[in-house]
Amino acid sequence: MSWESSFVLHFNNWAGHHRSLVTFLANDTVYLAIAVAALVITYNHFRNFGQQAFELSSFWQSIKFGTSHLAIPVVIAVVISEVISKFYERARPFVSIPGVHLVFPHGADGGMPSHHTVFMVALGLCIAHYSRNWSIVLVVIALVSGVFRVAAGVHYPTDIIVGIIIGALIPFLAREFRNYLAVRRR
Repeated sequence: MSWESSFVLHFNNWAGHHRSLVTFLANDTVYLAIAVAALVITYNHFRNFGQQAFELSSFWQSIKFGTSHLAIPVVIAVVISEVISKFYERARPFVSIPGVHLVFPHGADGGMPSHHTVFMVALGLCIAHYSRNWSIVLVVIALVSGVFRVAAGVHYPTDIIVGIIIGALIPFLAREFRNYLAVRRR
């Protein structure tokens, strides 16, 4: 048995006794991350525009900034994650390891990389443009979610690690590309 299989099996036994906690931390924290990101963006909009925050021009400026700094990098990261999972199909632990039980309902499709982790890490790092502190909080939430997705039997540890790498790399490359374009415009 590989180290990943034994790791999943060990934590999956514990997760079976804490289904509600594991389900929340593995599956539902993505909604918490989205809510935090939305609040940070909304707060930032009102802080930057003050009394003009309700004017249409300020909304358009916030939407353009949010699209280029948040939405596009997150969408690109998720699309890359989806493409990788189509080419590299590996059975999930609850399918391939005897004794691993699924903690919450999940499809038996390929799990490499973890789309949850890619999304939440990319979102967390993109939020750094708005708030470094909340960015750290969101990345920690993503890491906790990843660990609990392993415990739930839906991912191997390497699915989470690759998800972290993709989720971190794409926002970094997007930022570098924006910086490159800004220098070229001068």
